[in-house]
Amino acid sequence: MKKRFIILAVIAVVLVISSSIGVTVAYFSTYSDARGGYVIHLGHETEIKEEIDGSTKVIQIANSANTEDDIGKYPLFVRVKVFAGSDCKATLEDKTSGWYVADGIYYYGDTLYAGKEGSNPTGLTTPLYIKVNATNTNVKAGDIIDVIVVYETVPAVFTINGEPDFATAWSTGKITVING
Repeated sequence: MKKRFIILAVIAVVLVISSSIGVTVAYFSTYSDARGGYVIHLGHETEIKEEIDGSTKVIQIANSANTEDDIGKYPLFVRVKVFAGSDCKATLEDKTSGWYVADGIYYYGDTLYAGKEGSNPTGLTTPLYIKVNATNTNVKAGDIIDVIVVYETVPAVFTINGEPDFATAWSTGKITVING
């Protein structure tokens, strides 16, 4: 009986020890290392240009694709959302041209081509002027206000007649390229 008890105790100890081996091996085998690199072009290249003029934020978006090759070189549609906090209100200034607002989002009303192409040879949108006004008496002259600008771009979509199709481009549905 004593021999049987010792054998069962040894088996129990072996089972307990072997059950933790898998976890330990898994812990030490999850580390990986990668070396080298390869440039992947995932789409178009854009950049934002922002300036502050008093209480006005001036925003332009650039299609900065390399015009020397075809990588990322295609027309885009642009939209911008501006956040100024609960104590301020951001509104479109009258001197802005080429932009329109719908549901609090500012849409660029033209197609943005890479530099030296299309109707705008600079590769930049026209300036978007956003006026920031205080809506709360707690905001005083000289206070610093964070204005957050989020912009999105999508590849331009055109109708069969060659007209820009903004609704299709900004929809969440499938985009089909015709003759492209």
